[in-house]
Amino acid sequence: HLPHGLIFAGPPGIGKATTARALAALYLCPNAKGVTPCGKCDSCRLMGADNHPDFAVIYRQLVRQLPNKEDHKARDLAIDVIREFLVRPASLKPSLGHGKVFVAEEAELMNAAAQNSLLKTLEEPFGRTLIILLSDQPESLLPTIRSRTQTVRFHALDAALVDRELHNRGIDPATARLA
Repeated sequence: HLPHGLIFAGPPGIGKATTARALAALYLCPNAKGVTPCGKCDSCRLMGADNHPDFAVIYRQLVRQLPNKEDHKARDLAIDVIREFLVRPASLKPSLGHGKVFVAEEAELMNAAAQNSLLKTLEEPFGRTLIILLSDQPESLLPTIRSRTQTVRFHALDAALVDRELHNRGIDPATARLA
């Protein structure tokens, strides 16, 4: 069983967004086998084309798509963005009928009002909804947000492991050391 709210916490560039996208593909695939999406259904094709109607990435620059917000500096993840691009669509039925996934990038940039607007949706999501908050500073999130989600911590891999895996995949040793 997967909780309906997750926090992916770890340093920038560690793979939080990549993992969130992979989890979304698996979550939205109606024909998934174990931990692998089928890769053939409409959902998998739409995820591959970056055009799935039930998958949304929420980021602070979306504020510029709201009426009368064109000149906004997008310093934080504003309450209007959370309401318009996450809370409101989360209350609607999924287009393909198998669920919805929302990934909020830089979740630590949500101000208190934005986080509070998300509480009801995190607590009682409509239907089969998964909300993933990506953060390199999860302690900046309100305790009420953290208590309604499960935190998954991401850490850098050991250099020897990375070197060995790259070698096993046919990468030349010099390139593997650089990586």
